Amino acid sequence: MELRNTCALTRTLTLSIVVVACGCAWQERPWTQFRSTEDRFIAMFPTQPTRRDQTVNTESGPIANHVYATQYGQMFFAVAVAAIPNRLEEVGQEGVLDGARDGAVANTQGTLLSELIIEVEGNPGREVKISVDGGKATSIAKIFLVGDHLYQAIVVTPRDDAYRPGVRRFLDSVRPTLIN
Repeated sequence: MELRNTCALTRTLTLSIVVVACGCAWQERPWTQFRSTEDRFIAMFPTQPTRRDQTVNTESGPIANHVYATQYGQMFFAVAVAAIPNRLEEVGQEGVLDGARDGAVANTQGTLLSELIIEVEGNPGREVKISVDGGKATSIAKIFLVGDHLYQAIVVTPRDDAYRPGVRRFLDSVRPTLIN
């Protein structure tokens, strides 16, 4: 009887150590500091991001979007930056942030789970959590304005990984710089 309890305890401790080790790996693995002088931001990525330019069609017309992205395992990390002077004049800061939130939900065909009003170094923003892919994945985005530039730090992860340390580490690392 005591041997069975000891084996069960050993299995439980081994499983606990594996779970803790997996979680700690996100904190201990060296991340890549990335700085964009053109788009004036800095961020920590799990691997070196690549830049992709895309055009997003909006009610106000097309907007050029620079997307810096990488994938690590099943997790996707990106920072998207767009200059939006005309849109900002038309709808104001709150309208731009509302539009970015609504666009994120619509583009992922997801469901908004939560929204927080935030500031990033004194700049207005939102943090939104969206259920995507029929609830199998979660997208968490930190969206903020700096002058006439809209920044979106985005992580897409399997639903059960939404609270891994790497998610918060990435989102909290994205910040504007004063480099021209």
